[in-house]
Amino acid sequence: YYPEHAVEFLKSQKKVTVFSNVEFSNYALFHLPGFKPYIDGRFAEVYKIEQFQRYMDILAHPFLIEQEAKDKNISLVALQHHPAIAKKLVQYLFENKNWNLIFYDETAVVFKKKNSFELSSGFHLDNAYDIAIERILKTRNHEDSLRARVHLGDVLLLFGRHLLSKQLFETVLKE
Repeated sequence: YYPEHAVEFLKSQKKVTVFSNVEFSNYALFHLPGFKPYIDGRFAEVYKIEQFQRYMDILAHPFLIEQEAKDKNISLVALQHHPAIAKKLVQYLFENKNWNLIFYDETAVVFKKKNSFELSSGFHLDNAYDIAIERILKTRNHEDSLRARVHLGDVLLLFGRHLLSKQLFETVLKE
């Protein structure tokens, strides 16, 4: 899965500094004009070892994003949420009063640093689940549909939406 809908959402936003995981950056590099990744799949060739180590430290110890955001003027965090290594950071940002969840779907999440800039898009979190489910149900490949529902259920668990997540997982198990 690719974060295509999150990237489309970001196209409508002001160009700001983004912290993103390798998975998100690899896609955004080619589909989001002007995107400057924090790190991407070329980390061994393009980035200093210290940058890669800092990236790994932030994923392992999410509170470190606060200082990195301050030091590097990071206003957005965009992550593909299904890699296990990203889950701690997603949960930290969701529970942290300094960050607002501004986008989520079955593939990615985007958080905005509070008071950093004004959103220019009309994405509504209340509709995010319904939009994602509608898109998943249109998926022609049954295996992809199941995988997308599991990913969406995972992120809902991180957001404390246990009942909704349970219902989603139950539909997957029935198929």
